[in-house]
Amino acid sequence: MNGLSCCCRKFFRTSDDIESENLEATIRSSFMNMMKKREQEAMLGNIDGYGHDFFGLLLEAYHDSDKTKKISVDDLIDECKTFYVGGQETTSSLLTWSVLLLAIHTDWQDEARNEVLELFGQQNPSQDSIAKLKIVSNHATTASNQNYELCYFLPFDSVL
Repeated sequence: MNGLSCCCRKFFRTSDDIESENLEATIRSSFMNMMKKREQEAMLGNIDGYGHDFFGLLLEAYHDSDKTKKISVDDLIDECKTFYVGGQETTSSLLTWSVLLLAIHTDWQDEARNEVLELFGQQNPSQDSIAKLKIVSNHATTASNQNYELCYFLPFDSVL
């Protein structure tokens, strides 16, 4: 029966198969549009090369004339997806750990809140001005280090 269902899947797709294929096509189309836009900007001279970010480096590898260094479109898209998923997991873990530490150390909350109010008052901080937050930065570093250290003490199959 298992062999028959495997054979039938080649001819009859489930709604999950169709949705998965549609999502993959949408993701691929989005990356292709991003590639075209970045390539046009490079051709017009609006940016140096293909840019100096991760995506720009991948585009340079895609356009490399040396066949040993060249990557395919599929490789480029897979690298971007891997980078996205890895970053999302890391950020999620760090935020969770930070909230836990702030709940445990209420004095950290008070220090961080006072620093933010002192520097910004009721204004929203800009991306550049966040670097001025020394206490918040120190607590974030501590949270990151404790998260990193915890990984070495937990067995692989443990659940927090």
